[in-house]
Amino acid sequence: MKLLIKAGADVNGKGTVTGAIPNIPDGLGWLPVEHVASRDCREGVEMLFPLISPIPNVPNWSVDGIISHAKVKHTKQHITNTRETGSSETWAPPSAVPSLGSHPA
Repeated sequence: MKLLIKAGADVNGKGTVTGAIPNIPDGLGWLPVEHVASRDCREGVEMLFPLISPIPNVPNWSVDGIISHAKVKHTKQHITNTRETGSSETWAPPSAVPSLGSHPA
């Protein structure tokens, strides 16, 4: 649970973690493992990997494949948001934290 929060899972006002169930996406369609992977937190992906079902859009079903998928998804979301808002600000996954210490964004 702490790893998910550290990786950017959304803690709502009722003390539960949105997206903390490994196979349930958050409100924007991000799975907990995608949040962790988009932050390059290999350890977190390795911990969640045995608990999750294959993600349909991930052709290389492995820890590296999930990390690669999440980075592409992050980039696509950034491009989409830039087009929609006209802003070039860096986009991060929902509720993402700015830094994870030894796990760079």
